[in-house]
Amino acid sequence: MSDQPQAPVQPAASQPALPQKIRRPRPQWLQTLARVFREPKALIGFIILALFILIAIFAPLLATHDPMQEGALPPLQPPSKQFLFGTTGYGDDVFTQWVYATRTSLSIGFQVAVIATALSVILGVYSGFKGGKVDAVVNWVTQVMLVLPGYPLIIMISSYIPNAGSEAIVWVLGLTSWPGAARMKRAQAMTYRTRDFVLAAKLGGFSDFRNMLAEVFPNMMSLVFNTFISMISWGIFGEAFLRFLGIGSTHTPSWGNMLNQAQNGNALMQGAWWWFIPPGLSITLVILSLTLINYGIDEVSNPRLQKPLKLPKALRRKLQAAAGEEGM
Repeated sequence: MSDQPQAPVQPAASQPALPQKIRRPRPQWLQTLARVFREPKALIGFIILALFILIAIFAPLLATHDPMQEGALPPLQPPSKQFLFGTTGYGDDVFTQWVYATRTSLSIGFQVAVIATALSVILGVYSGFKGGKVDAVVNWVTQVMLVLPGYPLIIMISSYIPNAGSEAIVWVLGLTSWPGAARMKRAQAMTYRTRDFVLAAKLGGFSDFRNMLAEVFPNMMSLVFNTFISMISWGIFGEAFLRFLGIGSTHTPSWGNMLNQAQNGNALMQGAWWWFIPPGLSITLVILSLTLINYGIDEVSNPRLQKPLKLPKALRRKLQAAAGEEGM
């Protein structure tokens, strides 16, 4: 045997691991939305709202008569195969009116929600986060708007607009319904202003606009979505309220105008229940669906309303057994 020392065996060079594709976590708002869809109340609300949205989209295909031929049908006909929802006292097809009114009322509700939510987010978040004179001015305007009576203010403004159409109703409702939501967002933004992650971003040299957009706004998405849903309800109800009172143009097909025509035509006294039930029931169902969606959002975003996590039975038995052993 040789006395020469053997050279140490060099370990084989390990092959570099192949880079694995890293899954980025979904955004927080997307995770919240997925959890909302798993809530039974919210799911029912989304289904009801989706049905009305489909009716509004395919209104020209669903209408059974020409909406431009007003007064061409026999008046006060009850529902039948020829007239699904009957006819009005003026000789119009109720189903055709209802289909096109669904499009108008939902469109007004969504437009009002966009305007009111945008104003409440911009003014509320900016004033609460900025503070100082800007916050004082915006807060003063908000307090004045909150003190003014809402319904008389809307009626007064709308009555001074001759033949107010859908666009005028949208702007009147949108510009008068943001103060309450802006006040809530201002209070929320004031709490985020002193949080550690916002202070760290400020020390990093980021501007206030960047902090509001990237740090504050994403944490308020559930509140913003809640406001948007509430404003849709308010837009639909507010339009129906104004139209029922006869404010604005009566030629635009909407649920409020249908109720106004039924009231002027003494539908209740003549027993023409098919004239006013479809628009009234539609308003109720849409607002109910939006309320259920809001309940679902609250149960997901509010920790106090979240349901406790249900563990499997086997795991619960093990935990109970471990707790019993520790107690002995």
